Amino acid sequence: MKSLKYHRYSATGNFLLVSDCREIDPSDQSDEFWAQLCEKNNADGIVLIKPSSVAEVKMEYRNRDGGEVDLCGNGLRALTYHLRNQLKEGEGTVDIETNKGRYIGQIEKDEVKVQMTELYDIGTIDLTSFYDFKEGLYLNTGVPHCVFLTDDVDKIAVDERGKQISKNRRFKKESNVNFVEIIKDNELKIRTYERGVEKETLSCGTGAMACAVAMAKLKSWKNNCLIHTKGGDLFTEYDENFDHMSLRGQVDHLSQGEEDLPI
Repeated sequence: MKSLKYHRYSATGNFLLVSDCREIDPSDQSDEFWAQLCEKNNADGIVLIKPSSVAEVKMEYRNRDGGEVDLCGNGLRALTYHLRNQLKEGEGTVDIETNKGRYIGQIEKDEVKVQMTELYDIGTIDLTSFYDFKEGLYLNTGVPHCVFLTDDVDKIAVDERGKQISKNRRFKKESNVNFVEIIKDNELKIRTYERGVEKETLSCGTGAMACAVAMAKLKSWKNNCLIHTKGGDLFTEYDENFDHMSLRGQVDHLSQGEEDLPI
């Protein structure tokens, strides 16, 4: 019987499994298999490393519910760490293919940084009916996000309110939902409800990038943003036109395991 080997990481509190599938193809496994594997390991999702003809590797990402989504920012960081620090493959930057775009990851001292390349659909969905919050903005940083500005994120019932918004029929494939509190200029505290995980996660990389861009749009912030999540701090950088964006933060290797693949 074939088995799937995996490593468990914390990317600033985003608990992720990473599995090298370049020599074993588990593509025929059901969404239920991936969901059970995530549940067993208390993981928010799993990164599958696949061969690529255009980059060093291709990343396939499965959410906690087993379904495939196009991108996970913290997954990119965990994958970069795994290739360079765990597998000891190559050196310097990592070129990663995803379902939608290519991303560059690198190790910077004790942190992992990825260049974020996707930003579109800014303000294309009207959020005004949700304005029991101060302000809001819809945008896509590889996956869809709603960003809502509030006075105190600790008072938000993230699982309940996030689910209500995420599953609103105006979002064709649901949306991640971020609640944001401004600490001071270019410094935020955020909490994120993630679709596919169906609850609050301790950190969301694409969500952090979405919040930074939203504040640049709503508050005219420039250059960078420090973002406090429940799992730790993330740092975002961007230029005036958002042609160059990056996400940086801690990644920690926690454990490893192995799972038999159903015949």
